[in-house]
Amino acid sequence: MVGEIAAIDSMSRTVVVEVPVGKTVYEEKQFTVGGRLAPEAELIKGSRSVKLEEFKVGDRVTVRWKPIETGHLILSLQANPKE
Repeated sequence: MVGEIAAIDSMSRTVVVEVPVGKTVYEEKQFTVGGRLAPEAELIKGSRSVKLEEFKVGDRVTVRWKPIETGHLILSLQANPKE
């Protein structure tokens, strides 16, 4: 899913990504993926692995996640250039 980072908490290693899923006449619909990073989560900018601190709110990313009992577990974040 491709979206934009809405929040990052480096201390708790959590990220919130807003993913557009459609539009109505009045608003754009969003799906929110928010949760803790998996211990083995891949964090990529360009062609290199990076630390979470290199991402910022507003970055366009591809997020891979899986549902868990308490919400979402983020498996990977890969930065995408803005269109």
